[in-house]
Amino acid sequence: MKRSPGFTMIEILMVVGIIMIIMAFLAPKFARWIGKSDETKISLKFVSLKDGLIQYKMDLGDFPTQREGLKALVENPRPNDDTFRRKGHWPYVDGGDDAISQGGIDFIYNRPAIKNKGTYKYLEIIYPGTTGDDNDPSAQSTGV
Repeated sequence: MKRSPGFTMIEILMVVGIIMIIMAFLAPKFARWIGKSDETKISLKFVSLKDGLIQYKMDLGDFPTQREGLKALVENPRPNDDTFRRKGHWPYVDGGDDAISQGGIDFIYNRPAIKNKGTYKYLEIIYPGTTGDDNDPSAQSTGV
C-alpha cells in the first residue's frame, strides 16, 4: 500500500492540542492587556476633559454649571456670540459626544463634588465603570 503525502489525523490533533495549550497560557495575558488599554483610554479622556474644563473657565470665567454638564465642552456655550465663535474657542474637547463618554457610558459631572467632597474643591468627573455602577471595580474619578 502506497502512503499519500499529507498529515494523519493523529498529527493534526496533536498540533491542535499544542495550540490550545499555548492559547490557554496566553489568553489571560491578552485579557489583561485589553483591560489596561481601556484604563489608559479612560485616563486620557480624564486629562482631556480636565484640560477642556480649565480652558472653559479661562474663557468664560467659571466652570460649567451642573445643568450644563460636560456637554458644554463639546457644544458652543454661546451660540449667539459671533466674536466667541470666530475665535474658535470651542469645542473644548474634540470628538463630540464620544469625548464625554467611554464605551457608551457617559462620564458623570458633579459641581460641586459629591462623591469625593473632601478631595476635590470645585468639581468631579466620574467614570462609573463598564456596568454603569459607581461600585464597579472599573469605576474611576478625577476632579479639580
